[in-house]
Amino acid sequence: MALDPANVFPSRLDWGPTVLTHFFQAAILALWFSYRNKPGTWKMVLIFICFGLGFFDKFNFVWLILAFVIGISLCYADSLKNIWASSPRLARHIAVILALTALSATLYFILPVLLHFHPARRHTMSLQMK
Repeated sequence: MALDPANVFPSRLDWGPTVLTHFFQAAILALWFSYRNKPGTWKMVLIFICFGLGFFDKFNFVWLILAFVIGISLCYADSLKNIWASSPRLARHIAVILALTALSATLYFILPVLLHFHPARRHTMSLQMK
């Protein structure tokens, strides 16, 4: 991924949002695998901070987050169970509240866009017009 032209060329021209977005993507993945080797609460906090900072440029960072969450849920379900069981009750409640808030905010911003655009209807001519 580091040598992919789709990543290299924008990064050479723009040292701002593009590079920072890729940095946060790489940081999230590196922190997760580091957490798998040696768990630490601060690593999870940094992952969520990187999630938040990744949105500063474009909203399509949500695709990485969705892929990350689905991938972790499917491939590392045992780690998620350990995180949930080892965290204090207050942290679990805060996690549920933040997840519901993020989901509702996403739906609040995306549903009006989806409902605004209607599929085009087929325009048929009557036989008299033909």
